[in-house]
Amino acid sequence: MNLTGVQLVHRYLVNGKTTAKITSQGSFLDALK
Repeated sequence: MNLTGVQLVHRYLVNGKTTAKITSQGSFLDALK
């Protein structure tokens, strides 16, 4: 499945919900890949 701009934004927003947990683990950028 190709990621469209909308899907990328949606994915970013979903990941943003757990930003605090992800950043504390230092893997925020990995989650965006």
